[in-house]
Amino acid sequence: METSIQVDSEKSITLNEDQYAVYLSHLEKLETLSDEQRAELSGAFDEIKEIYPFICLGAVSDQTQDREVRRAEFKVKIDRLELALEKIDKYLPEEFVTLHKITEGMYIREIHVPAGSIFTSITHKTQHPFVISKGVCDICNEIGDVTRYSAPHTGITDPGPRRVFLVHSDLVLTTFHATDIKDPDEWISKNTLHENKSFLSGLKCYTRKELA
Repeated sequence: METSIQVDSEKSITLNEDQYAVYLSHLEKLETLSDEQRAELSGAFDEIKEIYPFICLGAVSDQTQDREVRRAEFKVKIDRLELALEKIDKYLPEEFVTLHKITEGMYIREIHVPAGSIFTSITHKTQHPFVISKGVCDICNEIGDVTRYSAPHTGITDPGPRRVFLVHSDLVLTTFHATDIKDPDEWISKNTLHENKSFLSGLKCYTRKELA
């Protein structure tokens, strides 16, 4: 079953049953927020609305710019995006399924992300393969270039860059890491940088007008 939600006088979005359940849960949480908290949340959505064209649509200011200039420009925008997602997560937290699988010499990390979500990746120290076994998503790289990936897809992630994912349909993303470490938390501590967090936000399950 699908439900249509009117965003404004000209636009509506269609939610499946699971997304609509999350939407209703968000409305219940909003009723408990103070005016100050609602204002902070509204500001976070406004921030994302401003940044979205540059990160999710690849609308960098000047495609002819030097690569390092574009990288620096993107870092500022992704920092702002993560701060906005952190504020949203504080009031409207989302928990998505992460599965950890350990084999001899291998740590396998599988995440399930619902359609409409935006999330940022952590910064890896090592090169590793990844597989998209379900769904469609756009991935924005460290200089603002956007590429669409559809399942089934296998690729290689290089160390260093932070990325932004925009999920168009329910996504299953799996990464594979050569290691003898058996504990996922220990692996993350030793193989990722801690200058940023990874944020997930089910933005499509929520409409901006409910903050008014």
